[in-house]
Amino acid sequence: MMNWEKKGFINKHARQTYLAGLFFCLALFHSAPINATNFETGKAAYLDGNYEDALRIFKSLAKEGNSEAQHYVELIEKTGYRSKSNYKEGKEAYLKNDFKRALEILKPLAEDGDSWSQYILSLMYESGQGVEKNREESNKWLILAAESGVPKIQYDLGIRYFYGYGFEKNYAEAAKWWESSANAGIADSQYNLGLQYYRGIG
Repeated sequence: MMNWEKKGFINKHARQTYLAGLFFCLALFHSAPINATNFETGKAAYLDGNYEDALRIFKSLAKEGNSEAQHYVELIEKTGYRSKSNYKEGKEAYLKNDFKRALEILKPLAEDGDSWSQYILSLMYESGQGVEKNREESNKWLILAAESGVPKIQYDLGIRYFYGYGFEKNYAEAAKWWESSANAGIADSQYNLGLQYYRGIG
């Protein structure tokens, strides 16, 4: 039977772990962009593949000293801006289930380093859409997309590592990708990371 002294120590440790996770999340929230509305508008444009609008918004915020906006400026200029129109055409083909056309457009872009093309290609290999189902190829493209620095894709990769979707369960890898996307303002990653701190895993 557990004695009260030991039980008290465990409860105290649990509270300390919970508070550590809570303080981590609060620190992230307090470091959020000052101009949150404009930042969210820019992020929405980026996620929709409207790189030109996103770049214009993020450049304006970056001039005001917003480090997260500067991160997106570098990301867009590095991976997506030049291929904007082609990516949108490929994405539309994918959403219309025209997987053959989507593959023709998106695979060359993915090979050139376009992160969202890599992400969609990962989904296609995962589900066998227009290509033979291939988990290894799916994982390869997903990791490449996450390594390019896109927070939403990093969140997705963290989910897969945490639950073992296509990967061996790895809480440390999940925490790594969630921390990266949490620092970029992804609320779900901040929440999941806080839970990991609370539970003492990863």
